[in-house]
Amino acid sequence: MEPDPTSTDAQLLRTARRDPRAFDAIYVRHAGELHSWLVRQVGDDAVALDLTAETFAQAWRHRRRFRAPADGSAGAWLHGIARNLFRTWSHHQRVESGARQRLGMQVEGVGGSVDSDEALDQLDAARVGPIALERLRDLPADQRAAVTLRVLDELSYDEIAARLECSAATARMRVHRGLRSLNATLEGIAHD
Repeated sequence: MEPDPTSTDAQLLRTARRDPRAFDAIYVRHAGELHSWLVRQVGDDAVALDLTAETFAQAWRHRRRFRAPADGSAGAWLHGIARNLFRTWSHHQRVESGARQRLGMQVEGVGGSVDSDEALDQLDAARVGPIALERLRDLPADQRAAVTLRVLDELSYDEIAARLECSAATARMRVHRGLRSLNATLEGIAHD
C-alpha cells in the first residue's frame, strides 16, 4: 500500500515501522532541501550527497526517537541530524588540514604499498620534514597506512577501508588516532 501523500511526517514515521515505503515519502519531501543546505555548507556536491544519505540513514536508525512537533513535520529533526553530521565532518576536515599543514604534506599521492616503509621513503623529506617523517614512521602500522592513504593519497574513507580491508568507521578511527598522535607530537616539538 502506498503512503497517503497528505500524511504528516509523524504519521509517515509511525507507518514506516510496519511499511518502510512510508519513509520514502519523507525522503522525497526533505532530501532536496537538506542536500541544498549541505552543498552551501561544504561547497562540494559529492560530500553533500554523502552527508544527505547519512542524514537519512541516521534518521531511519533512530526513527523511534522522533518526537513530533505540533505540525507533525520532521524537517527540524532532519536538519538537526544533518547539522550534527556537518559539524563532525567539519571537525575532521580541520584536524586533517591542520595535520597536513603541520607536517608540510601538501604533496601528491604516494605510489607503492602502504604496508611497507617504501611508501614513506618515497616522500620528499625536504617537503615533509625529517621530524614529521620520523613521527609518521613511529605510528602503529595500521594508523600509518590509514594516514598515508588519507592525507597523502587523499582517498575517501570508503577507499581506505577497501584497501585496508576494514570498515569505513575503522578507517576513519585509524586516521583520526594517527593524526591526533602526530599533532600532539609535533605541537610538543614546536613548544620545545
